[in-house]
Amino acid sequence: MKVHSIRLRENKLLPRQPAEVDPQARKRLRDLRSEIIALLSRQRFISFIKQPKLHFDNQLNCLWLLHEFLTTPEQMFQHVARLQIYAFRHWEVPSMEALRSIAREDLIRGHEKFRRATLLSSDPVPNGKGYRTISIGKGSENDATTAEHMVLPMHRVAQRDIFAFILSHGLIPRDIEGVGEKMHELYRLTKELNQQQRTTQPAMPFSQDALRSRLLEGDWMRARLPILEPSCLTDMEKGVWELYQPIVPTGKGWVELALDPPWEARNPEMDVRKGVIAIDFGTSSTVVACREDGKTSLLRVGMSDFYRKPAPADYQNPTILEFVNLPRFLNAWTSEAHQPMTRWEDFHFSHEALKNFRENEGNQRIVASLLTNIKQWPLTPLEYRNRRITDQTSGMELEIRATDAPMPVRGQPIAVSWEDPFDPIELYAYYLGLFINHRANGLFLEYYMTFPVTYPREVKRSILTAFSRGLMRSLPETLMLSPLMERFHVREEASEPAAYAACALEELEIPATTDGTAYAVFDFGGGSTDFDFGIYRQPTHEEVAQGYERVIERFGASGDMYLGGENLVANLAYLAFQQNLDLCREHQIPFTLPPEAERFPGHEMFLDNSHVAQTNTALLTAKVRPLWENFRWDLEPLHGATPGEKKPARRQSDRIADALSEYLTGADFTLLPGTQTIHAPENILEVAVEFLNRNREKVPVTLRIDRDGINHFLVRRVGQGIHRFFVAMKQAFAERGIVPGEVHVLQAGNASRALLVQALFAALLQQKMFRWTPPPEGVLKNLALEEIQHSVAFEHFIVHRPPVGDPDNPYRPTAKTGVAIGLLKLIPGESLLAISATPTGEHDEAPFRLFVGRLHQGAFQPVLTQNGAYREWREIGVPTRGTFVLIYSSSPLAGLGTLPRGAQELREKSLFFGPGLVKEKRLYIQAVATTEVELCLADSLEQILLRPEDVLHRMRVVLQ
Repeated sequence: MKVHSIRLRENKLLPRQPAEVDPQARKRLRDLRSEIIALLSRQRFISFIKQPKLHFDNQLNCLWLLHEFLTTPEQMFQHVARLQIYAFRHWEVPSMEALRSIAREDLIRGHEKFRRATLLSSDPVPNGKGYRTISIGKGSENDATTAEHMVLPMHRVAQRDIFAFILSHGLIPRDIEGVGEKMHELYRLTKELNQQQRTTQPAMPFSQDALRSRLLEGDWMRARLPILEPSCLTDMEKGVWELYQPIVPTGKGWVELALDPPWEARNPEMDVRKGVIAIDFGTSSTVVACREDGKTSLLRVGMSDFYRKPAPADYQNPTILEFVNLPRFLNAWTSEAHQPMTRWEDFHFSHEALKNFRENEGNQRIVASLLTNIKQWPLTPLEYRNRRITDQTSGMELEIRATDAPMPVRGQPIAVSWEDPFDPIELYAYYLGLFINHRANGLFLEYYMTFPVTYPREVKRSILTAFSRGLMRSLPETLMLSPLMERFHVREEASEPAAYAACALEELEIPATTDGTAYAVFDFGGGSTDFDFGIYRQPTHEEVAQGYERVIERFGASGDMYLGGENLVANLAYLAFQQNLDLCREHQIPFTLPPEAERFPGHEMFLDNSHVAQTNTALLTAKVRPLWENFRWDLEPLHGATPGEKKPARRQSDRIADALSEYLTGADFTLLPGTQTIHAPENILEVAVEFLNRNREKVPVTLRIDRDGINHFLVRRVGQGIHRFFVAMKQAFAERGIVPGEVHVLQAGNASRALLVQALFAALLQQKMFRWTPPPEGVLKNLALEEIQHSVAFEHFIVHRPPVGDPDNPYRPTAKTGVAIGLLKLIPGESLLAISATPTGEHDEAPFRLFVGRLHQGAFQPVLTQNGAYREWREIGVPTRGTFVLIYSSSPLAGLGTLPRGAQELREKSLFFGPGLVKEKRLYIQAVATTEVELCLADSLEQILLRPEDVLHRMRVVLQ
């Protein structure tokens, strides 16, 4: 398609720094916006002048149409889909969750047309015959049949808040005192600032040569993707997406440029592929897999040399961001929504960022500009979530805050602003999208993601929103107008261990039997270790009728939330810091406290979450990382060996297991004091580091690290995690009444490949492990190890070590890529079904993560159990003098009921009721979310169920 002219945004062709404006005026602009939002947010619903039937919902960030509309379930979707009210299209029938929220409000309950109505939802009933309803007057929920019910259409909003919504649509709020005056001042001040920018920064000339360079080299400028051939502008079989404009844009900020000779535009619809993308978003690395025409492949992202021969490691894309020039980068990132002209010289990610870090790990300027662990960031409580980074060029500091960006809305463009909070996950997803949707690959619209079993629904929703926005921003802007965008989605489809099992069970040719083959996934990743247990079986008659050929039936999901490769390294850095505490005291060097670690006496001036402390932690983490990744244990020669004598060959991990059998002294995997794992003089490692002190001054120091102390810690911590795996396995199968003859242990995650992990598995299993080679002198009897081995309940284990990949076939699954490849086997349309027998909460909430209970004779007694049912009341005890000490834990060891008070696995929370409230009352508890419980004081369980109005002090508690 030949085009003779093109309309472009000025900042698209020639992006430049925003002009300097009066900082006081800019501050007043921000303050006005905050004041207006505060006024508009005081009430849930906002109505508008001249649009009395439209109400903006501040809580759900959507628009409701209050209109009397009766329909049958068969007609509702068609009718609502055709609605267009003013500028608002894409109305939908709300879910039961949205209806429950709005049905309690006076706006509906007091409305003459709705207060006795039965509202129809879009949620089908379990048998698929009808949809669920809610009766406003009675508050009851039912199933709809063919009868007519009232529909309350709902329109999702792309803007972050009510203020942005009314500005983008020119609406005037009604009956909100003070808003009109403040908006008038806001418009006046905005006009003045715009005028100031125009007068201080004249427009720059455009040219066809500049446009040619931008079109051909734009991908290379953004992400070092290949430069386009000049023939793309002239060859009618090629063309460029950016030149395709089915609707001529109008408004301010657009410039028309004549093209002589004309160039070829390409409709991006022509390059939309039919394949699907699976993304395994990891703490350390991320994997992207694609299935198209029945073939599965892996995609390289973040690479700067696509002509290099692929290797398996290329497909494990580091989850890391590097900021070189923040002002320039943020100006481009917030200037436009789709394919913003960010520059590679201002920002790196993935392989390039990791390469720069590894080559400059002692450089404070580089280390301070890196952002890692972004997957775990949404899991952090809000009060601890803020982080700072400093770029390498300007020294600008950026604070990373929690964002409230809405999920992209079908048919609506994404809105961005310089005031938007910065979301690192959205940025990472955008750059993934640039590589996925590169011109050589085509454009993909269907994405599936997988998450750890223990991630709460809100955390998964936050990550899905960020990925949806980032991936959509990587697509050509004109594609947003296409009907094909109806296909765009980013969905959760399976848990990470379930996806890995789907890949490994098939790859290892493990049969799906009628009774079920028992399996257990040990997924040792960067942030945590997930456990997943289940059986691999043939389908039932009902499942065969639904088209399934094999079934993975999962139960007993658990994990060790702090046992991750990155967390281990962080703890090693903290241990090295403590080993050199006197030196750090002398130079006043601050440090951060990693998860699970304990504070030391006198920590007050040394532990904080400042940017200086984070930089020091990152510097030392880089130095101690090899102590984990290249774990070493010096072993004596085989006992009794003489020169030239041949002994049975044994793996190094089995020999370390022999040493563990000799030196373990306790059930917590404590080694015998004085055990030398590294021979002198190499036991003491000297490390030169240039820290920052509290005055931000550079302080070069030489640390002395005790490698034996490091190894003792690693044995203890990793051993505890593997022990918890076997405890959780025993509990999971026992709850199902299954005693398998053998269990296939599927080791996943790169950290599972560690020598110490293999040694600990061998030490625990020994004769129970398939093809285990006993030591020539026999196994040493160790009472501590025998006590731990009681948790290894079953008679036979086949341990499948994590696959390392095939250099000649980089698409062959590895311990990391297997999750994304397995996810493609579980998406809709596949014949493999993964089901969970573990109870979940409403709206597909993750299983309950905790053991919650009380103290009895100084030991923890669980009342609510991990993976237990939601919303089932249990009696937990009686408060003493108005106070109850609630004990909880995420460790499978808590289920044994033997942990003493003060154990590392246990947490406590004191609940205060007041002495007058608890007289002759008992305390009851139920699980309501993954880490949230509800408690109340009552005479009996019958009172809660039959006379809830008599129940006292009902409260919900989040257990972090």
